[in-house]
Amino acid sequence: MRRVSVVTACLLAASLVHARTALTPAPPRESARLTLGDTGFHLVTEVRAVGLLKGTNIVAFSWKAVAVDGASLTLTPLTNAGDVRLIGFTQPAGESGTLLAEVFADKDVVASFRVSYLLGNITRDVSYQGVLNTSGNSWLLKREATVFNRSGERFERIDVDLGSGLRHSGGLDSPEGRKVWLDTASAIPVKKVYRRLLTPMPFVGGAPQPLNPELYYVLVNERSFNPQQGVLSTGKIRLFQTDKAGTQAFLGEDAVRDTAFGEKAEIRGGGARDIRIKWFLDKDEDRNVVRARRSAQEPDNYLIRADRYRKYRIEVKNFKADAALVYVTIPVEFQTGVTVQKSSHPTEIERNYTDGILVKIEVPGGGKEVSASVELLYPDYQFNTY
Repeated sequence: MRRVSVVTACLLAASLVHARTALTPAPPRESARLTLGDTGFHLVTEVRAVGLLKGTNIVAFSWKAVAVDGASLTLTPLTNAGDVRLIGFTQPAGESGTLLAEVFADKDVVASFRVSYLLGNITRDVSYQGVLNTSGNSWLLKREATVFNRSGERFERIDVDLGSGLRHSGGLDSPEGRKVWLDTASAIPVKKVYRRLLTPMPFVGGAPQPLNPELYYVLVNERSFNPQQGVLSTGKIRLFQTDKAGTQAFLGEDAVRDTAFGEKAEIRGGGARDIRIKWFLDKDEDRNVVRARRSAQEPDNYLIRADRYRKYRIEVKNFKADAALVYVTIPVEFQTGVTVQKSSHPTEIERNYTDGILVKIEVPGGGKEVSASVELLYPDYQFNTY
């Protein structure tokens, strides 16, 4: 808050001051803390020492040109709580940026108060940087955060809690964008997966063109990277790789979503042309066929209900030197109630990246090929005949 000050306007003073009312001198901040939340306003908590005279005191809070929610202001005594008490707040007519606190003191005293309020126009930006080593089997990861203060309030010193274990102590001017927190890079082993959403297969015996998957680096929110064990906040991540000359080549940029401690995020690393995927529709047939006449008035109009059975074959060939974990997704519409009848490899319903049946295929390197078989049942298809 911009200031807690003496009210000097004669008209205002005349309306407030009586025989036992005193206007306080402007107390400085002893400390301040800013906690950034996910809404448009953020909590500021200050400690101020206020000199009070015996009787009623008027403490004027002013925040002209500062993005303060005046209705959120609270005043709590921290010392001499038995000698002072807050009576209430009033707002002078025509003074939208001023609030007056009426405080009663049993004796002349200097009391410390906790002053809390909500402050707007402050944002944060979290970003990440990953540098792969030459062989690509480990990377150095670090986080950094920037806070942007456009609230109109200036802090010579403040403790800022940015969330996710990110903190800053120091000055924060307005307007100002300050890089306030920087990780020491942590060395983490690289975990990779390769993903591919399959294109539709319209008929049995089709010969599709080979498909290439996308490479994703798996970032696990664990203690080695995040000792604070907080949530990894949403932010951009830039990927680099160190070459044999020791320079860093830029690989690309992706986004990290909010990731709870213990969970994982996948970061896109580009295409993988040395892994080839083909898939085939080996069987496509109706099962559990039911034929029902629609009405007696239309003897040639039938409704046929059936379950559609399909058997897919997925071939994955890996030309890399190392083994690769390939996630292949068969596109399905979940509202139809599709189920896996049989599979040669582990499957699960995939809803995060694409909608479909995810098939996990481990493929050895050196040009080896693995074939996976998956049988799906699509229930209750309907056909009209006339």
